[in-house]
Amino acid sequence: MKPESLGDFLAWKPPHITQIIGNGLLIPQGKMIIFGPYKSWKSMTAIDLAFKLSTGNPWLGFKTTLSTVLVIQLEIPKAEYQKRVNKYCFGNQLSPLNNLFLVSIRNLKLDKG
Repeated sequence: MKPESLGDFLAWKPPHITQIIGNGLLIPQGKMIIFGPYKSWKSMTAIDLAFKLSTGNPWLGFKTTLSTVLVIQLEIPKAEYQKRVNKYCFGNQLSPLNNLFLVSIRNLKLDKG
């Protein structure tokens, strides 16, 4: 690590980064966590986002880059989650995608509590 003068630091130009979701919402090697109260459409928002990223279609008006997607679902039973994904696919006339992966792990604790 080499210290830089303020002038060098401010003159530095970062490399171009292709954004996964436009306006800096998600960049490569970034992570997105959807959090909210009970019944606030978190799982449907995550399903919609996953499909938009895996098809390269805009999400909530933001441009997306076609990506391989892993959804880790922690909240609802796998059977219920499968129903929601099936409804989304049917309603949007979507076929299974080879770049979209889903994991459903019920009651995984992310803290010590």
